Amino acid sequence: MKRLLALILAILMVGGGVVSIILSFSYGIYAADYGNYYSSDDKVSVGLMYGTNVTIGFETSTTNGYTIGTQYMSGNKEFVPIWETDENVVSVVCDANLGKTNMSYYLTSSYNDVKIGGYSIELGTVYTDKYSFASALSNVNRALYSSGYEAFPVFENGSMKIRIGNYASVEDAQNAAAYINSILPNEYISVSYPSSNGVMLINPYTDTIICKYICGSGESMGLAARSTEGREAYIKTPAANIYTGVFAYCRNDYKNENGTKADGVKLVNVVPLEEYISGVLPYEINNSWPIEVQKAFAITVRSYTIANMGRHSSFDLCNTQHCQVYKGVGYVNDTVSEAVNSTAGLVMKYGNKIVSAYYSSSAGGVTVSAHEAWGGDPEPYMVARETPWEDYMNYANGFWIVEVSPDELLDYLKNTKGYTELNGSIADISIQQLAQNSTYVYSLKITDTYGNSIVLKKTDTIRSTLAKYLNSANFVVGKGSVQYTESVNLDHTYENNYNNGSGVTSEDKDFGYISLNDYSVQSEYGKSDSQYINGYITIITEDGVDTYLRSDAFVITKENAASFLDDDELEGIDVDNNANSSEENWQTEVIDDNISGNIETFTKVAYASDPSNFIFVGKGWGHGVGMSQYGARELALMGYDYKYILDAYFTNITITNYR
Repeated sequence: MKRLLALILAILMVGGGVVSIILSFSYGIYAADYGNYYSSDDKVSVGLMYGTNVTIGFETSTTNGYTIGTQYMSGNKEFVPIWETDENVVSVVCDANLGKTNMSYYLTSSYNDVKIGGYSIELGTVYTDKYSFASALSNVNRALYSSGYEAFPVFENGSMKIRIGNYASVEDAQNAAAYINSILPNEYISVSYPSSNGVMLINPYTDTIICKYICGSGESMGLAARSTEGREAYIKTPAANIYTGVFAYCRNDYKNENGTKADGVKLVNVVPLEEYISGVLPYEINNSWPIEVQKAFAITVRSYTIANMGRHSSFDLCNTQHCQVYKGVGYVNDTVSEAVNSTAGLVMKYGNKIVSAYYSSSAGGVTVSAHEAWGGDPEPYMVARETPWEDYMNYANGFWIVEVSPDELLDYLKNTKGYTELNGSIADISIQQLAQNSTYVYSLKITDTYGNSIVLKKTDTIRSTLAKYLNSANFVVGKGSVQYTESVNLDHTYENNYNNGSGVTSEDKDFGYISLNDYSVQSEYGKSDSQYINGYITIITEDGVDTYLRSDAFVITKENAASFLDDDELEGIDVDNNANSSEENWQTEVIDDNISGNIETFTKVAYASDPSNFIFVGKGWGHGVGMSQYGARELALMGYDYKYILDAYFTNITITNYR
């Protein structure tokens, strides 16, 4: 086989030689030239591991190997391929002396702990052409074949060098250099040291080095999964999340507050904008929700993304709730894809400005302005809006009651939050001011038993300060007990119209708002006027009086009969809209283009288990600015389309293609 390969090599060299063909058969690493792809301007860089959230090494897998290249982090975020590897499982680790426990690497200064050394033997020739470099690397490895040594590439500042081996110390590398010099007598040989800007790509099972990359300013080592047979390839993480685009690695440059560096590998996913949008939707809302709320949310996420590009210093957005939750494309289904593709490029604008469209889980019947949540200049498109269609009492995260003792609250505020002016247990909590046109608390005064007090201002400051107890700033508070209101939307007649998450649009079915208070049921057992008691409806039936949850009750009308009944069942049924007819089977009130709903409010009292404790009763979950995710779902279930949903939460916006 060696003689055959040598013969083929000689023939190719005589004929003008394509050395990379030989390399593709002989080695798992070979040169590739795909041009400068991923060069679209529409890309987002998303921080996956950064700051203190870094590790010394990070493992990924794919199905067909990786393309290795330079990922530029600014401008159009271009990815320039340099090299390839057939390895399907790799780790990117710090260029340093590393120990290993199980499959995890760590920095070590102990000679006996070193599993992968940071020192190597470097050959002096510098290459800028990948083909001549590939040929030289092949020749070196051929010369080293029987020695037990193996060479690997090093990429730095657009140039390429050859290094050999990994050693725990300079002395070990120098000792090996003498022997290697006898094998390669025409090469200038020196010892290379670990680089504080360097990362290594390794096989985590054999602990062999595939390549090293010394990161320059504004650039990182990029890994892209190689596609196969025209199908898109993905990068998979140990958490089983899968990603498209490029994984960009560099040494972490984060410093703790005390000035010490948090060393490790920083990881950023550089991904096309629309694929990023797809990777946010299933983790911020459920991918089974109706298509119209998915469309509305795609436009909201796209608007927020473009308006907040560069929010972090070394990447655009992070992958947490601080920006938007993003975990790749693993949960992308047909509904998500349709929502993103059908709205591609669409954003909300206020005037000529793409809006920074905020959203939270649920608002609790009303939103709050961005200005009163965080301060800054008022944003006319994000003011308080009533959201009476929200069925927050039936949301797992929409209504909450929390009890806390005065001593526990003091300890939390003083020792966890740093309010050292409080010295005695908390004696009083009083709401000083509500946000404009909202029930969110804008000013809150907390007083201890010595008369010391603090005043918290801005709704999200209040929420974050009391985060242990508050899910939102939409709350009331009392000592021992507190009176609160519970709003019930009597118009929730749509739940049974929604089937298996397939979604409805205003074009498909016109449910509108229907007030069940305006209905009576006529049967052979008599007439029963609809009665609501704490959100329940009572109906006279064959078996007497039955009680139904409001979410389980619906009425067949002229407008929606076809949604429930087939043609045979419709025959002989009078669905005329004649409220005065004694023969009428149904009466109907459809409120067109009115999403105020039919609301009934109940006043209740919540009691603490200990009369000396404080009790918070709250509605909603999150900052309450902009769109309510659960509220948007309600509107989609009612049949409203994405444009109507966005108009319900954002004031005087227009929808346009940002391109």
